[in-house]
Amino acid sequence: MDFDFRTFSVGDLVAADSRVAVVLDAYGIDYCCHGNEPLAEVCKRLSISSEGLARHLKIHLRNQSSPKFYFDFWPMGLLASYIERKHHRFIKVQVPLLVRLFNEAMEHPSESAGSLPELREIFWKVAEDLLDHVAREERILFPYLRKMETNDRGEIPFAASHFDTVRESIVTLFREHHKEGACLQDLRSVTNGYKLSIHSSYWERLIYPQLEAFDKDMKTHLHLENNILFPKALSAAENVSSLV
Repeated sequence: MDFDFRTFSVGDLVAADSRVAVVLDAYGIDYCCHGNEPLAEVCKRLSISSEGLARHLKIHLRNQSSPKFYFDFWPMGLLASYIERKHHRFIKVQVPLLVRLFNEAMEHPSESAGSLPELREIFWKVAEDLLDHVAREERILFPYLRKMETNDRGEIPFAASHFDTVRESIVTLFREHHKEGACLQDLRSVTNGYKLSIHSSYWERLIYPQLEAFDKDMKTHLHLENNILFPKALSAAENVSSLV
């Protein structure tokens, strides 16, 4: 990357090279749900030296191997399938697992003191809605996106009347993503970044690593949809609509 990082939005920066996510995470910069914000403005708002961050990014990239995938260049159908098979499957396993762990912890109140009741309440805000969110993407939006992509090759016409359905679906999902991102931030805050101490309870030691894995996967999942897949979909929908 031989360019000025500060001229990019944080979402576009991670879309261009996924390796920068590690550095942005270290600075507490949200590229998942606030990806449209220019990096220079983020630095100003968070009182971060933009020059120092740019140097850190260059050093990090210079010492890392190339990314495994360049998702920004993937067709919509391929990216949607990847999200389904990797991130949706993870959610379908991890959410029920965490629900079960929290329920078991609450059955042993003497062993589940500390942060667990608050964490359970935060997680509950997103758990049920998240499973419904994933199901709607797989049942409604992602099939539309695959049809739109086929239309670009002239194989199957995609009705322009579906444009409003695609747009409204994405707007709704964006709104839900912001709620999910806020819950992740609350989880990080309550757990101090999922750090355990010698005073941590048995259930905290069991649940914190699972929450951290959930958080890590969700950040990538939200980034892929908010900053790459959904913008591609909106652009494609507008192109289809303009043909009529």
